[in-house]
Amino acid sequence: MRILRAVGWKGALLGVMLVLFVGGGTGAAVCKFTNVDCSLRESPSVLDFQGEGAGTMDLPPGFSVSAAAQGLSFPTDFDFLPDEQILIAEKNGLVRVLREGELQEQPFLDLSANVNRWQYRGLVNVTVDPDFETNPFVYVVYTARGVAVDSPEPTSVRVSRFRVDGDEAIASSEQVLLGSVGGRSCTALRPGSDCVPADVNHVGADIVFASDGTMFVSTGDGGGTLGGTDEAKAVDEAAFLAQDLDSLGGKVLRVDREGRGLPDNPYWNGDPDANRSKVWAHGLRNPFRAEALPTSSPTLVVADVGLLTYEELNRVERGDDLGWPCFEGPNRTPQYRSHSFCRSYYEREEARTPWVAIRRAKVVSITGGVPLTAAEGWPAEYANSYVFGDWLTSELYTVPLSERSPTPLRFAGHAAGPVAFALGPDGSLYYLAINVGELRRITPG
Repeated sequence: MRILRAVGWKGALLGVMLVLFVGGGTGAAVCKFTNVDCSLRESPSVLDFQGEGAGTMDLPPGFSVSAAAQGLSFPTDFDFLPDEQILIAEKNGLVRVLREGELQEQPFLDLSANVNRWQYRGLVNVTVDPDFETNPFVYVVYTARGVAVDSPEPTSVRVSRFRVDGDEAIASSEQVLLGSVGGRSCTALRPGSDCVPADVNHVGADIVFASDGTMFVSTGDGGGTLGGTDEAKAVDEAAFLAQDLDSLGGKVLRVDREGRGLPDNPYWNGDPDANRSKVWAHGLRNPFRAEALPTSSPTLVVADVGLLTYEELNRVERGDDLGWPCFEGPNRTPQYRSHSFCRSYYEREEARTPWVAIRRAKVVSITGGVPLTAAEGWPAEYANSYVFGDWLTSELYTVPLSERSPTPLRFAGHAAGPVAFALGPDGSLYYLAINVGELRRITPG
């Protein structure tokens, strides 16, 4: 079960037609990722594919990988129930159950009629309450349907809680904790509305529970570009929501189980329902996955998908400003640095160097991972490491947690599109391979 684990879904190549040629023993498969409208599962076996995310997984000596679940349709996230059943979210709005190694046909929760699944939108998170036996709830993050399930029209994000009864979550029990106002552009509403933006596809989105039962929720700025490939020339005004403390976009929020702000949050104004009372950190573009570190004070590792030059891993603490959109990585963002907001920002703020800033020549679309401190049976060299992935290149990397600005070390390749990581109750590393519809388990020995 993920305790203190948070962050967001892709916005890496916004509106761009990315065509992957996946050659293998059965020929070439072509996949257009503009609408994420196809799967690489065009052949019975992962081993039939070669290239981006396919073929036999390339692991270090002494490690092996197995498929814990197969046949999933664009799986985006997963979590463990106390009885070790695994809940797996699919982009289209279904939550599936893996029980004793068998993927159940009956959905645990069906939100497909409520979820907008255009491009990188969809159901992007599922999290089990850490006190499930006394609080039988699951939490999800999804983009609201709006005009239609496949419409590119602006919409919004919802963070909701569902009560579990037996082998299913009760759909009618939905309580919207964040994003109760929406289904359309947040900018069309009055400032300070309970609206989490998804005008395009920077929905970010993850949930991490703290040991005190409070929730960290990561959100994207809601931006992106529609229908063009030249994001370098676009000034996306939605990006500035990341710096607006009265907006829920581009943030790490910290709330209670009812979605209310907390008095010890850095921008608390006395009103638990005020947006700024819920903000814990800000200045994020499209945070995709986060996890807590085993530290005395709350510290999250948040992966932030970049614009053109850098992907980031940030160690995020209370009140942090991660700099977006005026900074990308350690540098001033060329697309925004002449904007009046950023010119003023540079006069009062110094550059904040990310914990890890990776040039996009190496990592293209970052997926945050997990510390390996509790991994069972792993070699000592990984005991103080953090593992993460790159969705588009299908590589896995590790970095040492003890270093100030560590250099990522390649851990594995042909990972078939890693989009979520967790350590299981057995101490194994699990991750979702979205390109082939699998939940995978990596073990030493």
